[in-house]
Amino acid sequence: MTDFKLLYTIRDLLLFMIGQSISMNTPQMMTATGQAIEVRRPIHDANNSATLASTVYQRLAAAPAAAVLFCISGDMLQPVCFTAADLAKLPRTTLTVRERKGTNIAYEGVLLREILQRAGVPQNEQLRGSNLARYLVVEGADGYAVVFGLPEFDPAFGNRVVLLADRRDGQALAPDEAPLRLVIPDDQRRARWVRKITRMRVMRATVTP
Repeated sequence: MTDFKLLYTIRDLLLFMIGQSISMNTPQMMTATGQAIEVRRPIHDANNSATLASTVYQRLAAAPAAAVLFCISGDMLQPVCFTAADLAKLPRTTLTVRERKGTNIAYEGVLLREILQRAGVPQNEQLRGSNLARYLVVEGADGYAVVFGLPEFDPAFGNRVVLLADRRDGQALAPDEAPLRLVIPDDQRRARWVRKITRMRVMRATVTP
């Protein structure tokens, strides 16, 4: 009986060690907006923007999937995801815009250029050469998507104000807008005011000779 118990204990110990080894060598996965995002550490620290992205990314590696509002992926070092807590810690901006009925609405949130900076997307002096061919796709839950050239947000180029809003008139967004929407005061038409944002992608335009 003693030998049997000893063998049983050794078997359990081996199974535990194997399980730990598999867990340590398997990339962590998060499910955000219905899509699996592989969580990895940055492969290098090229500049301060990459460092900021690393900080957000490492902390979110252990975050519950339900806490993630959206991720930025595509032509960049690695996907970077944001939670409501992350947005709350960034500089906040309030924009007052006039609705079609003539009433003024105050939207509050984070400027999109702040999000791109934290994600390590090229800005400022990095916006030259091939980086000028990059663009941002913002997608809503219904599949609606719009495109922005990266220079649009940069003060040295377009300096366009684009707000990633999470509050309206001091309240959380309504279900048909939540959790996030774009607000672009300079656009004469509001076709790019994407609602129910689920993800963003940085892409690169290709030119065929």
